[in-house]
Amino acid sequence: MKRGFTLIELIAVIVILAIIALITTASVMGLFNKTKSSLYETQVEIVESAAKKWAIANNGFLPTDGSEYALQLSKLVTDGYLDDGDIVDPRTEKEMNGYVNIIYDNSINQYKIEFINLSNAGLTKEYVLNNVSLVTEGAGLYDDKNKTGRYYFRGKNPNNYIKFNNEIWRIISIESNGTLKIIKETGFNHVFDEIGSRSIENANSACAPYTMGCPIWAKNGTTILKNSELLTYLNGSYYDKLNKYKDKIVTGQWCYRHISTGGTSASDFLEDEFFDFCGTTVTNGKVGLVSIKEIKDASLGTCGYMKNCQNNYLNNGTEYWTLNYSYDALIMDSNGDIISMNASNTAVNARPVLYLKSDLELSGKGTGTNPFIIK
Repeated sequence: MKRGFTLIELIAVIVILAIIALITTASVMGLFNKTKSSLYETQVEIVESAAKKWAIANNGFLPTDGSEYALQLSKLVTDGYLDDGDIVDPRTEKEMNGYVNIIYDNSINQYKIEFINLSNAGLTKEYVLNNVSLVTEGAGLYDDKNKTGRYYFRGKNPNNYIKFNNEIWRIISIESNGTLKIIKETGFNHVFDEIGSRSIENANSACAPYTMGCPIWAKNGTTILKNSELLTYLNGSYYDKLNKYKDKIVTGQWCYRHISTGGTSASDFLEDEFFDFCGTTVTNGKVGLVSIKEIKDASLGTCGYMKNCQNNYLNNGTEYWTLNYSYDALIMDSNGDIISMNASNTAVNARPVLYLKSDLELSGKGTGTNPFIIK
């Protein structure tokens, strides 16, 4: 006599089939979304390639002073470099929301092309502001009164920890465009410039007075024809080692202006206007160093002219290079003082600084035990 299924057995079979269906659906959807993301990345490459061709053909009116040029996608279509279908986002089947940023990098004598996605612009900034309260005294996040929409951290231990490249970094500032400027918490030994690397013999005339290595960050195309060894390393070998994290970084501007130590008063040094004009001492790149101005801004209490910047999270008890120079390279020492140092010194640390994209999704609270983490 044949035996039928009991009700419990039928329910069990139905549940198992439902679970299998859910797993299969999730797998298929995951693969589908991954394919769409891959198609989007290819689309971005097509747009950037077209923009590069456009820039070559139109370089006569593009800026060469380090300022940015925003090239609209519609312009690429109108000028015949792209078709209408080339600017459709395969993930949404709508027009891509963004533009191509074109900026001249005088350190390599060419334009850098990068598509800026505006779909989630401000997402990073919004998350940090929602998790770190603004303060007007003590350690914390401050509103920059001189630049609308910009914020910076001050004090000995504010909640500005962020995990990047599986390492702990600190957020220096939230820029007006929504990017995060971060600095590696611990550094590594690296010379700023070797003795004779950029001497008068190889046409770097501005470096000739410096007999112990040249302290000038980047070439300017006239009196400095080579970049510093530290710039070359950070934007070359070091940047390449970031692997999968490189797509989280955007090109930034780095002001490495000279600071006169003769006759400049403490009050002048502390004025924001002191660093407003960079002139030709500005370059673009993925990785840079912290500036004296940023060290000053991060300090609470007394931080006179190059002295006693101790109440400051940037003072990590080591000596490290800054972007600026005087009669030699300028470093922050373990006491919180800004002092001159031979650019060829092998005992000074390099602490990389970079800008993170404005559309990153974050988790965490920014504390030492629960840092911000990029999802």
